[in-house]
Amino acid sequence: MTPKRETSQQTIARLEVMDKLLSPFHLQTGPLVELHRQMMAKDPTFYGRLAVWNHTRGEARSEAFVATLLTSPSTEHRNAGFVLFQDFSPAQASRTVKILKRHLGKTPRSARAAVISFLRSLEQDVSKFDRAAHENRRSLKYLYAGLHVRPSERADRILFKGDPLPEISLAAVDTGDHATAGPEARGGFEPSEPTIRRPTALLVDKSAGMERCLELGKQLASLISDHAEADLHVYAFDLLPYLILPQGNDADAWDRAFRHIQAAGAMSAGNVLEAMRRKRQQVEQIVLVTGKDESSKPRFEEVFADYAAQVHTRPEVVVVQVGAGSEPFIDRLAGAGIPVQAVEVEPDTLLDLLPRLSRPSRRELLDQILAVPLPTRQAA
Repeated sequence: MTPKRETSQQTIARLEVMDKLLSPFHLQTGPLVELHRQMMAKDPTFYGRLAVWNHTRGEARSEAFVATLLTSPSTEHRNAGFVLFQDFSPAQASRTVKILKRHLGKTPRSARAAVISFLRSLEQDVSKFDRAAHENRRSLKYLYAGLHVRPSERADRILFKGDPLPEISLAAVDTGDHATAGPEARGGFEPSEPTIRRPTALLVDKSAGMERCLELGKQLASLISDHAEADLHVYAFDLLPYLILPQGNDADAWDRAFRHIQAAGAMSAGNVLEAMRRKRQQVEQIVLVTGKDESSKPRFEEVFADYAAQVHTRPEVVVVQVGAGSEPFIDRLAGAGIPVQAVEVEPDTLLDLLPRLSRPSRRELLDQILAVPLPTRQAA
């Protein structure tokens, strides 16, 4: 029999790499680049595919990935980095070279070749070059000067000799970075019939004054359970967690289950996550409905580290904001490196959450990433 994937140590390790490198980052550039270097050394096969997948479908910035590929001992990696570099905007290309010089301490021949190819391609397309010079003049000058690349005669006149740029339509200027485009623009994962395949926890703040949270939470519980194929754990909480177990799965059942929950007490999201840790309830996303900050310990971000380590998952956190009082809570989670997103919804816009909650499970993402081929350089 084929062994179950969930028992594979390599699979667990790759899920951890994926969680670390695809999460929103709050690290300084130096520590971030070092993390990339370590992850590539640990599992170069997976790292290369993760870099390519992120470039076209992910949301993490691609520059650290490409810089790391360009310095890899693997020819396959360097060639893939070369190809990905050609897809950058001048600003992204400039940031990648700065990472190479300042944080990796080298600009190998593969990187120089990638920059030269990038610049020559721009020079050959006059309208594309003019748009780039209009929006990214400083970045272009850095690429030429930083790697001592001789510009074409026209590029030299425009960037270094002061010749004016031809007039161009500002509406035609492409100001976006490829790596920051949304998932929908890059073949994202919004299904026609949203199905939630990731184990999910819904945590509803029932502390004093949070009556609106309870109403939204009840409706969210009904909505999520109606579209879920994976486990759903629903808690109301103040200083203590209250597991909500409806007798049925329709809106009336959830209404009855929430009927006796009253808004009172103080807010401690950390306590409900601690209860999940003790029960080993493994989830890949947490939807937390609140309108305030925590007023008691343990703090959510403190428990999160223990939960992730012991349950072997690092769930994304979606905070459904009920007013601006939750902003300090969200800022603290983000500052701790927790993958957190804040959304504001009303009862008539709850359906807008479904595409966000219906993204592939971590296992499905892992399979997708492993199936991605590395791009190859075409022979000159």
